[in-house]
Amino acid sequence: MGVLLLCFSNNFLPVLQNFLTSSSGPWNTLAKLTYSTYLIHPAVLVWFYCQATGPMHYSGPIFLMVYICFIVVALLAGLCVYILVEQPFANVLGMIVGTTV
Repeated sequence: MGVLLLCFSNNFLPVLQNFLTSSSGPWNTLAKLTYSTYLIHPAVLVWFYCQATGPMHYSGPIFLMVYICFIVVALLAGLCVYILVEQPFANVLGMIVGTTV
């Protein structure tokens, strides 16, 4: 919270502030990927648990393996959504409005 307040009031370290607030930096792509992953992850969870034929019994290593698999599958699905849906619509919107996205 304090970093946000310092960034918005232009009182933070200038180099770090420019890096954190640049719209064309690496944060922009990462933000779009994580947002599409956030949108698609409930469908991944529902798909996985609807495939189960009985109750799930977890142990520590099994839980860790399933957790990592959920993250990987959700990130890959989010990447597909970003590449196949979000970016083409952003390109069309950019052509209509006349800006690059």
